[in-house]
Amino acid sequence: MFLNSKQEKAVQFAMTILESRGLEVLYPDIETNHSKISISEIRWKAVKDEWGVAAHILLTKWDKKFKLIVWLPKDPNDGMTAIDPYVVLSPSKTHLILPYGQGQLSLHKIDPDIFMSLQEMKDYLGY
Repeated sequence: MFLNSKQEKAVQFAMTILESRGLEVLYPDIETNHSKISISEIRWKAVKDEWGVAAHILLTKWDKKFKLIVWLPKDPNDGMTAIDPYVVLSPSKTHLILPYGQGQLSLHKIDPDIFMSLQEMKDYLGY
């Protein structure tokens, strides 16, 4: 593929997170403009049966580096106004913090700098 090995490992890890929640991760669609290819972001969508898109994995250019964003489906018990929760890098950069107090996942040998930190996520979202 066109990802480097660090990005590929991190995306596979994110896919595993979503698949462990019963979601099916679809291959991304990549659009090109004529013969020149300039990719600024790649989005993988995860679906659950006929419900449509339920979660996303986004590899995007942020501060001149590619960063990975993972967001999970919102809790249906929170109602329609609930926002989707994001998975963020722990301050120690050794784990990913799951939303809703679901714990943390060890990154093992995956480069932590590929994932957005909490502050980067706030900046990205604009709050």
